[in-house]
Amino acid sequence: MYILMLALPLVATAQTDGSLLLEEYLELYAEYYDAEADDNETLEMLGHYLENKINLNDTVSEALADLFFVGEYHRACIRSYISTNGTMLSTAELYLIDGLDSATIRLMLPFVEAGPVAATHYKSMAYMLKHARHTTAIGTKTVVEQARGYTDSVYLGDPFRLYFRYRLAYSDRLLLSFSAEKDAGEQLGGAAMPYGFDHYGFTFMLRNIGRLEQIAVGHYNACFGQGLTMWSGSGMRFAADANINKHGSALRAASAMAESGSLQGVAATVRLAKRLELTTFLSYSLRDATATAAGSNGQTYFQSLYTSGYHRSEAEMEKKNRVGETLAGANLQYTAARLSVGLTAYAQHFDAALKPAETFYNHYYFSGADNYNVGADVRYMWNNVLLFAETAFDPSAANATIAGVQIYTHSAARLAAYYRHYSAKYCNMYTSALGQNADSRNEQGLCTMLECEIPWGITLRATADVYKFPWPKYRIYSPSIGNEYRFKLSKRFAANTMLAAQYRYRCQTANVDNATNNITSTEERQSHNLSLHLRYAPSATCTFNSRVAFSHIASPAEGDTSGFLIYHEAVYSPKTMPLAIALRYAIFQADDYDARIYAYERDLPYEYSTPAFYKKGSRFYILLTWDINKYATLGIRYAIALYPTQTSIGTGYDTTVGNKRQEIKLQLRCKI
Repeated sequence: MYILMLALPLVATAQTDGSLLLEEYLELYAEYYDAEADDNETLEMLGHYLENKINLNDTVSEALADLFFVGEYHRACIRSYISTNGTMLSTAELYLIDGLDSATIRLMLPFVEAGPVAATHYKSMAYMLKHARHTTAIGTKTVVEQARGYTDSVYLGDPFRLYFRYRLAYSDRLLLSFSAEKDAGEQLGGAAMPYGFDHYGFTFMLRNIGRLEQIAVGHYNACFGQGLTMWSGSGMRFAADANINKHGSALRAASAMAESGSLQGVAATVRLAKRLELTTFLSYSLRDATATAAGSNGQTYFQSLYTSGYHRSEAEMEKKNRVGETLAGANLQYTAARLSVGLTAYAQHFDAALKPAETFYNHYYFSGADNYNVGADVRYMWNNVLLFAETAFDPSAANATIAGVQIYTHSAARLAAYYRHYSAKYCNMYTSALGQNADSRNEQGLCTMLECEIPWGITLRATADVYKFPWPKYRIYSPSIGNEYRFKLSKRFAANTMLAAQYRYRCQTANVDNATNNITSTEERQSHNLSLHLRYAPSATCTFNSRVAFSHIASPAEGDTSGFLIYHEAVYSPKTMPLAIALRYAIFQADDYDARIYAYERDLPYEYSTPAFYKKGSRFYILLTWDINKYATLGIRYAIALYPTQTSIGTGYDTTVGNKRQEIKLQLRCKI
């Protein structure tokens, strides 16, 4: 849900009620997967709705479901209000709708409008092209200090990331997108990159052409049900709040910058009857993979797919476009007023066989050249209760199932729970269902969530997740159990002041390495994370954020370790000037990597920064956006991290000499 606030950079560092939610989601994502959440797909979609607002009166369109914080119950309440009272004349009427809480409404307002429905329906291609919005972005990024990959002449290109992106859009009916990108260290042209940039992206999407509901050409994503059978691209993989039902939006545009994970080809959704739709999709793409080799039986093998997108060195170039993937599938969807049922199936073929490295924890990983998955999902709304479920099977008949419920007791309280049972043998490369694992396999668990207001005007959000992994997994070499509890209290002291306190406890099995006799055992490792966040906005143009965060890891075998982070941030966006500024200064210390603390930083569109703070040091960044005129915006970001006790920063070929690292980003965006 909170990933929706990735659109914040597109509103020139402006503050909204979702700012704290944004930080919470990105930091949780980084902790779960030890990686930044680079969800360009969601960013671009929400940026599109900032500039092409969703018409609340268009109850036929599914665009409102793209706002993940707007649940099925909320949408039903809006439709009921319009059916009873007629067309909404203003977004202010949202506050009159029973079932909508003020927090959800405040999050909706930047993306919605209330106008005549006829204004966006049934326009000709010529009309849409004439009245479409055009957005172009050109940007670069570099680290000032030279990394070892350049000094040792391992990286083939210069230390600059370069990208270009063009997007044409009319409402949610027409989309045309083209992009080109090269990462730092990659060549631009030359023998290694004969076609110029390392990556090109293209998407064309058209909606509502008679019975043809959608058509997609180029890079796109297919998303159905709860993400167990088919969900390409990005998607929420853990419960961030009580709005846990995933809305499979059939076809949607892939990120212009995504180098893996999306489909490439053609897809379409056709309305067969009033309540019945059929979506078919066909994709062929070249996937990065470890070098292929011929086996004794004449079959060509590769050991793993390579998804980082980096092609900086000869070794990384060897992995580029090594394996062809063909994928074809379909979804049949029946949708009534309260009930929705879907059937999904797809088949996948590689032109070489995947043969993973032989380790006992990946014994059940997918291997071979062919795979398929079939599944069914259902969603039923009864008054203020939403029930949903999905189950899926692979060729070995291994099963993955999820079932959940959301209850809206009244407009300010929600209760949700879901149970998942994912077989260790289940093989699917295109899943994005809720769970502790990055892939929907080898997991069983029950998660419950509560959001409500308690006395003194305090909002409580609580989550409890108890789970187990029946088979060993990476870094846990035995079957294991775990549990996690999250609590967040937030209070508005005035319209311009908010204080939030969040605590997270996690207990999970982890490996303990014994270097003396080369034996790996396991232990229960506990982690505690506490943060306090104060936001104060003395005016509509100025906001201050202060945060204190602590972490503590309790390891019986390796000893306890702790960390802390303190930062202060100011955001200023005057209405009388075309300049906006955001700056932050942070100090931190965490002697062990396990005690690291993640903190989201504001950035330019299509760029991300959620660094892991560990060791001892300080960090400063400044972000400037200048509206040159009503068509063009220039953005500049400078960041510097200082580590007084270090003589080098980073690992491998990304290592830089010295105790500081500076990063510069520059971007020009044009809109007409």
